[in-house]
Amino acid sequence: MTGATISYHLSILKKADLVVESKEKNFVYYELNTSVVEEVMLWLSELSDKKED
Repeated sequence: MTGATISYHLSILKKADLVVESKEKNFVYYELNTSVVEEVMLWLSELSDKKED
């Protein structure tokens, strides 16, 4: 993958609030926004439970 491709996809994840960006000097660090991921996992779990009923 090219740097531009990775940057594009990271920007989409940032807009969806799935990753958080922090800058330090010449570096950019990305972290998974676990609270959003937990919400998605909970929603999927609830959806799965409804299918089983």
